[in-house]
Amino acid sequence: MDRFVVGLVCGAVLTFVIIRVADFVSIILPWKRAFMSGAKVSMFSIIGMRMRGCPPPFIVDAYCALVHSGHDVTIQQVESCYISRKHEISENNIGAFIEMVQEFVGKDAGGV
Repeated sequence: MDRFVVGLVCGAVLTFVIIRVADFVSIILPWKRAFMSGAKVSMFSIIGMRMRGCPPPFIVDAYCALVHSGHDVTIQQVESCYISRKHEISENNIGAFIEMVQEFVGKDAGGV
């Protein structure tokens, strides 16, 4: 009986560790992609995206493309556009999302 309890506890701990490592990797990969491309994104921003239900890899990829094309946007603006137009966005078409962000930022700058 003691071996069963030890095995059960070890299995539970191992499962917990595997889940935490997967969470860590899902935060590190988008951050690394942004860092390597020169777009500044903090890990806290990525954690916040996950907590708000946004897909960090999709948003970070769009942000990196916008930064590389010379647009003056922030990661918060890209995420705000995603949240406000979530029903219109197909995660398979990042080009259409980038155009939405450009339009969203243009309206935001024009209204101020």
